[in-house]
Amino acid sequence: MTLTKIDNRFVLRSSYDERETPKRAGFRWDPARKCWWTDQPEKAARLIDYADDTAKSAIQSIADQQTAAMAACHILNLVNN
Repeated sequence: MTLTKIDNRFVLRSSYDERETPKRAGFRWDPARKCWWTDQPEKAARLIDYADDTAKSAIQSIADQQTAAMAACHILNLVNN
């Protein structure tokens, strides 16, 4: 199995026998392209063990942005209370 990032999608290529893994992670099947995909980094992060360097970097970058946003909200709550 290989997870890659193509445009705004995370795309997982897998064999038929491996199909339950992306299903459990919440990926969707694209019958035209014959691959699993998601546009949600949280779901892609569930399969980070299969990610190539580009996908890993994108997942980590999004996670870092979310962490920074949560920290900023926490600081704002402390200041306003």
